Amino acid sequence: RTGQYVPETVGEIVRCIYESLAMKYRQTFEKIKSCTGKDYEVIHVIGGGVKDTLLCGMTASSCERAVMAGPIEATVFGNISVGLLASGAVKSIAQAREIVKKSDTIKEYTPGNTEEWRKAYEKFLCVTGQNL
Repeated sequence: RTGQYVPETVGEIVRCIYESLAMKYRQTFEKIKSCTGKDYEVIHVIGGGVKDTLLCGMTASSCERAVMAGPIEATVFGNISVGLLASGAVKSIAQAREIVKKSDTIKEYTPGNTEEWRKAYEKFLCVTGQNL
């Protein structure tokens, strides 16, 4: 109906799913920017999803923003941070964030092939009945 290539192999199907997710992330990112009237330089991904390096990289490319992935155990770090703040062991949220940054691996993904991803996003919007 839309004239798109229909994936046939498992690899093609998985790639199609991942690219679709990355496009939806871009669409949601654009809506957030529109609703808040702000632009964001970095996208933070937390929790178990940070282990999916392919999707994190695709998200960076589709959104044309750096993605900071981590911590994996975000809930644990959040609870510890609140406890440290409540007890007075740390004085600010900024200080708690610094502790988290030093306590776990945060991986940065940078956008690549942005022109190709931009064209793919435009096509995604057309195929899904959206507009720029």
